[in-house]
Amino acid sequence: MEQPQIKLTAIWPEVKNLIEDGMSLIPVRDKAEGNRAAKTPCIAQWKQYQSERMNEGELWQAMETYDTTAIAIITGEVSGRLELIDIDSKYEPGVEALLLQDIAKLYPDLFHILRIHKTPSGGRHIIYRIEDGDVPGNQKLAGRERTEDEIAEERKAGKSKPSRTVNFLETRGEGGYFLYPPSMGYSVVQDVPVPLLTWEERCGLINLCRSYDRIVKVAPTPKPTKREDDWYTENPFEDFNNNCDPIQLMEQYGWKALPYSNNRFIWFTRPGKDNGVSASFNQSKRVFYIFTSSTDLDSERGYNPASILAELGFNGDKKLTFSHLVDSGYGKVKHNVEQSIIKKAAIQGNSIPANFSEEAKAQHAELTQQHHENHPFGTFWDLNKEGDFVINIESFIHVATQLGFRSFNNIVIQIDGNYVNKVDDIYLYDLLKDYIKMDDDVQLTNIKAAYEKFLKTYGGFITTKRLPAFDSDNVLSDTADTCYKFYSNLYVEITSTNIRLKEYESLDGNLVWVDKIMPREYNDKVAPSALYRQYLINSTDPHRQSVQDHVKSVIGWLCHDYNSPARIYIAVLTEMVMDPKDGGGSGKNIFVNVLSNMIGVSTASGSMVKWDDKFFAVWKPSDRVYFIPDIPKVVDWLFLKNAVENPLVNKKYDREISVSIDQTPKVVINTNYSYADLDGGLKRRIIPIEFTNFYTLNGGVDGVHGKLFPSRGVEGTWDKEDWKGFDDFVIHCIQYNLQQDGKLSPTMLSEEGWVKKFVNMYGEDNYDFISDNIQYWMEREIGPYSGWVKVDDFQKQYDDYVSALKERYKLSKKRLMTAVRDFCERFGLSFECSVQKRINGTKARYHIFSSGDVGGNLNEDEDDDGIPF
Repeated sequence: MEQPQIKLTAIWPEVKNLIEDGMSLIPVRDKAEGNRAAKTPCIAQWKQYQSERMNEGELWQAMETYDTTAIAIITGEVSGRLELIDIDSKYEPGVEALLLQDIAKLYPDLFHILRIHKTPSGGRHIIYRIEDGDVPGNQKLAGRERTEDEIAEERKAGKSKPSRTVNFLETRGEGGYFLYPPSMGYSVVQDVPVPLLTWEERCGLINLCRSYDRIVKVAPTPKPTKREDDWYTENPFEDFNNNCDPIQLMEQYGWKALPYSNNRFIWFTRPGKDNGVSASFNQSKRVFYIFTSSTDLDSERGYNPASILAELGFNGDKKLTFSHLVDSGYGKVKHNVEQSIIKKAAIQGNSIPANFSEEAKAQHAELTQQHHENHPFGTFWDLNKEGDFVINIESFIHVATQLGFRSFNNIVIQIDGNYVNKVDDIYLYDLLKDYIKMDDDVQLTNIKAAYEKFLKTYGGFITTKRLPAFDSDNVLSDTADTCYKFYSNLYVEITSTNIRLKEYESLDGNLVWVDKIMPREYNDKVAPSALYRQYLINSTDPHRQSVQDHVKSVIGWLCHDYNSPARIYIAVLTEMVMDPKDGGGSGKNIFVNVLSNMIGVSTASGSMVKWDDKFFAVWKPSDRVYFIPDIPKVVDWLFLKNAVENPLVNKKYDREISVSIDQTPKVVINTNYSYADLDGGLKRRIIPIEFTNFYTLNGGVDGVHGKLFPSRGVEGTWDKEDWKGFDDFVIHCIQYNLQQDGKLSPTMLSEEGWVKKFVNMYGEDNYDFISDNIQYWMEREIGPYSGWVKVDDFQKQYDDYVSALKERYKLSKKRLMTAVRDFCERFGLSFECSVQKRINGTKARYHIFSSGDVGGNLNEDEDDDGIPF
């Protein structure tokens, strides 16, 4: 045992220094013993020294016992956060020199403080401690695929499933160990104290080592579709991967190239850092390797340049990346593809991809000029492989679009300058046929024949499905506070404060519907006649200004092409006569028909209208007023309210569709009877206009004025002064209604009109019952009270009344009370229904009538504002 003692004595000063430096040391075999290889720990339970250190005496005794002079240091926390980078050059000859050179260049200040040992196989150990971080476990940093010879050697050595890879850069971290000089041929290359590195400095070294890895999993290379790939001898992704500038690529996304690079690697620091290796670019493989988890890229993964561009520039979207590369000129397009595309592009007026050759770009420019002169929007016919002319749908749509055609609400429209016209399919087909021009008559005939064949197959489909939708946002249309009226020579802008005449040249990009332009001029030099205004005064009420203002507001509302939930009304035209037979000739129909010269009107006879989901079937969407004259006596008014508030359009040969309020028409009802405002909604919605019997008694409108009033389809006999008077008055009415915020309020009916409505709602017998007895009820005395009627007595009186009439039109109790209340409200009487009172100790329910602001004198037979009793 003397010899080992001498050996131990020789190396002990170095061992003692390591112990004093806080290293956890264990003895290892310096030669093989039986089945135990050299360099393995002598102590079977050595792992306890991963967390506790041997003292000097324990180590001496162990080494003496096992007859060895070889020692190992356990890495990790137990040795003061010690870590080692193991460079194994037997798997990658020369790697130790390259790595140390790169460390010296990239980290010159750090390189000179690193402790470096040489291994017996020629490799290196780089030793350091970590100042501000925990030591990870052993890590594989860089490796390569085994060669077939190496795999064969492994099998010869008895390994049935040899590893397919080998590692030449690894760490020894928490729980690992390494041999320390002078053990078994290990020697010191750079003899400096073990340095203390920051975590950032340590990671810089580790990431640099990882850049050497040759088995990193590389993200899949983006690929174009097969159709796109067929264009190229080298597709845009490949071209970019092979030729892009890696530094320029990374720097545009905030990465910085480190000052030092070589012909093997370019190293980068991630965004937000000033130094340190966060990624590398392998210049031979043209692959980026990412070593940081602090970016959007996956750490420890390889990316080719196209993948980097897709991830950082386009959020992983390969299609957008492909388009960007094409636009940037990447990709080498096949010559025959270029020739095919430039001809078609020139014909259709399209550009060509930016990655076409310069020769192709020059040819395209020349062909484009030639075709543009003949067909400014390109052509829509091609020659197929058989040499026959065929029509290209996409090109056809393109030309039609350039000529201003669009689809709008299942019809075809054409934009012509500032005007939008509704046209039919035939007009579009003929115009496109005239667009076909060829110098060769035979070719012209063949193209037109192909065109006619095309229309038979696709004509209807194109006009309804393929034409682009018309964006009506730029159409000059009425708004809540502005109305426009278009004449053949100018248009009028109407607001609550101004009326402006404007030239069409001032539209400034706005559009006008042609069918909104009235076929007459507005001449502000002509003196207006009072014909139309006099007609309104005669036909409504010549005596009450409030009625005249009411009629003006209704006319303004009807002629303002705007609708909203706050402005939904039902205009009801009725007459100031009790007996419908006494009506006729009052001018009610003329009222709406004349306005059709200012606003579109659809008319449907009351006998034809369906009071169900087909109510709007006759209405034309281009018309803004829906006029229903001569409605029956009995009408479902609640349905009508719902129809205007929640419109459904059910055409006979089309589907049922909901229509937004702003697209619905304003409804006008003409009745020889009256209406029934059965609830609060109808009271708000129904706006009556009463017509006098002036024209009935005096031979009609035409007889009085000696002129035929014009309406849609009827020319009339108005002169220019009459038209000027009509236009000015309607424009004034629109402004007047705008001054009321576009709102309408019901006006008080005349006595005949009110009675007519009451009778229409509750029946003539019930009107007679109330009017005959109201004075009696007002004077009825119960004890000290007047106007008190017991509910039971009231009901018995009514039951006896209707019984004598064989119960015609008998009302329910609730309906009867509503009728009484309406009656009292009309004449300013107070009515309390079924009030429980105690009189003389007896409790009973009473109807209580009392005087209020009575509109008429109930003690007289008749009054101007009252009704006959």
